[in-house]
Amino acid sequence: MAATGIPAAVSLSKFLTARQAEIKSIVKLLEKSEHGRRAFQTLPRHMQRRKASLNPKRLPHYLRERHKREGGNNAKITRRPSRKYRRRPRLLLEEYNRRQKEFVWLETHIWHAKRFHMIRRWGYALPDVSTYKGYRSSIRAAKSSCLAQDVSYMCCIELEGNQTTILAGLKRITLPGDLSSITVPGVQQGRQWETVTFFKPDMQPHGALGDVDIMWLPTVSCHADNPSENVRLWIWVHSSAHSHIVQAVADLYGLVKVNSSSDSKDQKKVKKKDPVDVDEGDVDNKVVGSKGTEDVTDVAPSVEAVSAKEKELGASIKRKSESTDSGAKKKKFKDVNGVKLALKNIPFERTPKYHNSSGISMTLLKDTLCRFRLTGPETVSVLKAAFFPANVQVESLEDNSIPGDEYVKKISWCKDYYCEEDKLQCHKAQVEAWRRLTGSNLKKRMVLPLTVRDPRATLPKKKTPIQQAKGAEKSFASTLWPVDSPMYSSEIRDTISLSKESDCDVNKRRAELLVPGSALPEIPEESKLPLLLLSRPSTHAIGYGSGLDIIVCSGWGMSVWLPIVLNGGVAAGQQAEANLLMEFLTPQTPNLLPDTPSGSYYSDVIAQERRIEYFKRPPSCRHNYIKLSIQYPFSCPWVRLVQDWTKGTQNIYVLRNPDLLRYLANCVGDAYDVVRRNKGKQKCADEFASNDSPAESVDLVMDEINESLQDYNVINKGTEKIKGKQELSKYEELQQSAPGCLVKVKIILDEKGSVEPCAMVCLPRDEDIEKKIKNEFLEPIHNDSQQEQRAELKREHNRIKRKIHDMKTKTKMKVEQEFSTEGFVQSEHTFKKVTEMALQHLEDSNKDIFEKHRSYNSNMEDLWLMRKDHELQCCSLKIVGYITHGTFSMTIGRGAGIGWVALKPLLDYLHLHKKSQSSNDADTDIKVNSVLIRNPSSLKYFWGKLFIVK
Repeated sequence: MAATGIPAAVSLSKFLTARQAEIKSIVKLLEKSEHGRRAFQTLPRHMQRRKASLNPKRLPHYLRERHKREGGNNAKITRRPSRKYRRRPRLLLEEYNRRQKEFVWLETHIWHAKRFHMIRRWGYALPDVSTYKGYRSSIRAAKSSCLAQDVSYMCCIELEGNQTTILAGLKRITLPGDLSSITVPGVQQGRQWETVTFFKPDMQPHGALGDVDIMWLPTVSCHADNPSENVRLWIWVHSSAHSHIVQAVADLYGLVKVNSSSDSKDQKKVKKKDPVDVDEGDVDNKVVGSKGTEDVTDVAPSVEAVSAKEKELGASIKRKSESTDSGAKKKKFKDVNGVKLALKNIPFERTPKYHNSSGISMTLLKDTLCRFRLTGPETVSVLKAAFFPANVQVESLEDNSIPGDEYVKKISWCKDYYCEEDKLQCHKAQVEAWRRLTGSNLKKRMVLPLTVRDPRATLPKKKTPIQQAKGAEKSFASTLWPVDSPMYSSEIRDTISLSKESDCDVNKRRAELLVPGSALPEIPEESKLPLLLLSRPSTHAIGYGSGLDIIVCSGWGMSVWLPIVLNGGVAAGQQAEANLLMEFLTPQTPNLLPDTPSGSYYSDVIAQERRIEYFKRPPSCRHNYIKLSIQYPFSCPWVRLVQDWTKGTQNIYVLRNPDLLRYLANCVGDAYDVVRRNKGKQKCADEFASNDSPAESVDLVMDEINESLQDYNVINKGTEKIKGKQELSKYEELQQSAPGCLVKVKIILDEKGSVEPCAMVCLPRDEDIEKKIKNEFLEPIHNDSQQEQRAELKREHNRIKRKIHDMKTKTKMKVEQEFSTEGFVQSEHTFKKVTEMALQHLEDSNKDIFEKHRSYNSNMEDLWLMRKDHELQCCSLKIVGYITHGTFSMTIGRGAGIGWVALKPLLDYLHLHKKSQSSNDADTDIKVNSVLIRNPSSLKYFWGKLFIVK
């Protein structure tokens, strides 16, 4: 056969060399190809930059032409808008209102959000604790200077109708003693205010809803055209109990909500055009109730569609602003204050109203009034430096002057209100009484109205120290302060809120001053602001806790808050309020009372938060509560506590009878009450306040307590001789009230140590009292019976996890084998959907296995805690109560806490102690109020003193 040109032999080296050259040429062509990677991607890793994909100048010269061909030269650089552009005034106002749809912001929210950690509670965004961690500063301010809090989350309810009918209804929801306190002449005349407890109708002492502040409004202020027998009163309610109290009052008087036609029209207009981007034209102000949230008020919202009054005001101000810019380009008017008020029930026509056939009406003034709380001995000094009485005598206008509409609106309410001579004299008397007011005059719950200048006009340039206010203390009397105020008129409140001068105009006037930082001179067109000052007497035996509350119209919150802070007030949040509760024994809010709906809901929320924090830690870093014998480490089981001491008890309630509390405090040995009786007058408070050294103050307090406890037996014997029959009847009444009753107490440790929340209050044993032992007790370590169950559950969980993994792997492989690549193309479902369907079918056919796998975490958590069906008395000592808030007390210098104890075991302990003392003539080291405290994280018992909080 002839040769075909194929060589008989091939040289391997030549063949590989030729193929190597071909491969190199192919690689070179591929590298130069423009259809693979982009030009900037061909650079070495150290030269690649993200900006190079958009900017050709970022590339070397030999790659720029290729980059342009790839479209790099035509690429548009998309820059993020500048912060100035994103924070335009229109957008800021929209964001301000949009972010309040779920949780309402206080008017001082922006100021607090920059300086405090914020929390969401009761439907509001509230400041919790300062970012500079000043725990001691807040207590020091409340003790020696002035502590300021924004409590505008307090809700106001206005009740109007016949006085006899209103009192008949209040009789059904209050205690007899509380009803008598709000019917005294001073309260009904509007000179004083009182705090009472509201209950469900005809369920006293059970069914408590919370404590409220009641203010009777003077009848001479607003309804001169309707001289009927109707009276009005304001009921200030904590936001956590607002919905419950509104429902209770509505059921009590048979009130039905009234929907005005103007609200529906406004809502339709807002749906068409709304500059504030509100969903469906309304925003629900949510209030946390027994189930979390509950909408109470209906809010119609927009500046352009609120009411004819707002339209008229906005149009007048707009005309004036346009007239001043003649010849120049007209700027679009922005009513910043009006936009912020769009989410509130302003004007008064938009407030939710309830009526009945007998003439009783209820109006919800929620979020229409701002309230600030000042605590401390220098409260009056701060207020006198921040606010100055206004000159309400508006001079008549000259004929040649043509004032603007804004000026007329500002002075119209002041001119119309103070045109009468009696109201003008009333204002002068208020100013004279204001000059005589000092901090030592605040001994009653007084209502002190006053009309002041615009606080922004007298705002200091920088923060100034507190200056002592001078006043004639002896010549002051509460009767010299007239109670009439324009704050009681809804029309005047609307005018004050809607015609507020903008901050820009005030700042322009301040910029024109010759001396920068000085106060503006008072001019007739300056805004006038009426205030309501509510004095609060001291709540502590040595004079702590006194102060003033300020009530102002909505829209003026920030204008009032800044002068208070810049003149020496120390801002505080929710944690400081809780600390004041323990330090100064201030009244508790409904969310902290164990017998209220909001209290039970709040305790469940806190318990869940503590449980989550506990199980976030690894097992090696957790406290073993089974070995510590702690059955309830996250919450306080009040119902089970009273059921353990009194079988068959279903409901609990708090002892609120002042006579019984006073008698029980004397039986326990209320050292603070004895100190108050021995010292008398103001000398006691002066001695404690004058001590500069904390150690000397602590020693002085504890010495007085110990001396009072030593003299307790003598005092008690003397009272038994004088009022033996009365005390016997009170003791019998306490015995009848014991089932299901809780008593508020304060615990002070005898030695070193601290008190934690949910700490147990235990009674000493009989042998401890008889042997007069006062040493350290330790709870024996208990056996962890659930340790093996946890180990077995973990092993089973690992087996189930491996089994589920194998089952899912086999299912996926089976799906891949059943369908080929062409099958996936022809199938209607993608591979991902088919796999999901197969896995879902696998889970449905093995429900038990997957259910065990999902419930592993909850089952393991339950095994880390004691079972609830165990006995409550699982410790070596008897549990009689729990601590709700405990920490190191700054005023005492020792660990202390606030809590509740069951009344029945407390009476039994007092009887046992009295019996043991009668058998032993010698003095005992175990006092009548000595108890043992054990924290949930420790086995050690601390000795402490128990005091009744009245």
